[in-house]
Amino acid sequence: MAKFGGADCAFFLVDGYPLLSVLTEISDEQEAITEDAKPLGSRYPQPTPTGDTQAALTQNGFFDDAADSVNAALSDQQQVARVVNYGFEGNVAGKYCVGLSGSYASKYTRVSSRGALHKANASYAVAGVVERPLILHDLIAEAGDGNTEGAKSVDNGALSANGGSGYVQVPTITLSGRPSVTPKVRHSTDDITYADLIAFTAVAARAAERKTVAGTVNRHLASSWVWGGAGGTPAFTFLIGFHRNP
Repeated sequence: MAKFGGADCAFFLVDGYPLLSVLTEISDEQEAITEDAKPLGSRYPQPTPTGDTQAALTQNGFFDDAADSVNAALSDQQQVARVVNYGFEGNVAGKYCVGLSGSYASKYTRVSSRGALHKANASYAVAGVVERPLILHDLIAEAGDGNTEGAKSVDNGALSANGGSGYVQVPTITLSGRPSVTPKVRHSTDDITYADLIAFTAVAARAAERKTVAGTVNRHLASSWVWGGAGGTPAFTFLIGFHRNP
């Protein structure tokens, strides 16, 4: 079983904002909510799961006023539901990352101390889900149309029957005269013939999205991206992941 360290934290993306370069600590927790079902006459607590779970996320790091950094991403955004993805296992297709939807940066704290750099910390209240999507396209730049079918696909070993959730994060994009690009999750039974599983909303600027699908998800998964229009040299940096429902 592999062990990982701080150097393996490959990305931390909040609605397309790449924040890893200013972070010093990431902490997440998930808790099963219980109620003490101890009746009268019993001496010891009987914590009993209610069936609900609760998740929380905190980040600590340095303040940065760049247009694509932490202050721009989190200041005055406490009422906005965010899509968050972060990777503890490296930036490699086939590895797991973490995906959160419906997460609110409910507390954003700027700290100024004598003799120290300014800090910017945030706590997230997660109203949605916490999932472990497999990376289908690692966070790198691609020019023109393309896909990860075949040699770069991810093999689940078998199909699954209960749908799942796709994630896309786009920190940077150069349209070069094109209107937008459409990222997709695709699936296949044989790693040869692929069909669309999820088509994300067409992207023309920094963006992030979580999109769900029901029913059968075939054994092999891949990603693709198709630009609208013609001409120029369009390119974008993006991450695509997919979580299979058990």
